[in-house]
Amino acid sequence: RLLAAALSGLVELHQSWTTLYRDCKTDNTLLCKRNTKKGPAYTLQLADFGLSYTLSEGQAAAPAQRVGSEAYMDPCVAAGGEFTQASDVF
Repeated sequence: RLLAAALSGLVELHQSWTTLYRDCKTDNTLLCKRNTKKGPAYTLQLADFGLSYTLSEGQAAAPAQRVGSEAYMDPCVAAGGEFTQASDVF
């Protein structure tokens, strides 16, 4: 469920805001707790949008820049390729 929550956050960014997150890693997520009748429930939310990039209309990729944490970076981006929605999900 937590992974699905993080992915739904990326989908929301990509579809509604046409924004690439560009630094998806566990350090940039918040684990939020809320109490329910069945006990505590946890959700995961994306945080730290400092490296995010909003695409212009008709633009499919961010300029080729190596930003983000290398350990979590799409190898295509690390090799100098453009950053796309697929790179964000990698």
